[in-house]
Amino acid sequence: MPIEGWLAIAWMTFLSSLVGYALWFYALGQGGIGRIGSLQLIMPVITLAVATIMLDEALTVLLVTSCVAIIAGTFLAQRYATRPDVRIK
Repeated sequence: MPIEGWLAIAWMTFLSSLVGYALWFYALGQGGIGRIGSLQLIMPVITLAVATIMLDEALTVLLVTSCVAIIAGTFLAQRYATRPDVRIK
């Protein structure tokens, strides 16, 4: 396998997986599961934005409309979610 292949595997292993999960669990610990968990729903929007910039993917009206719906739904979920004051001791 050429060196580029091994570098791609290293990138996927360390940066995408390990660092990504470490940051995700840190965010969950700091902000709480209920508050941060719904932000995971924005990942398709971020993925589409990165694909558009880096891979020159075409944006269609359906994709933009879907992204707006995802962001609006996540915003509404964050804004109007009930926040019970329950502490586990």
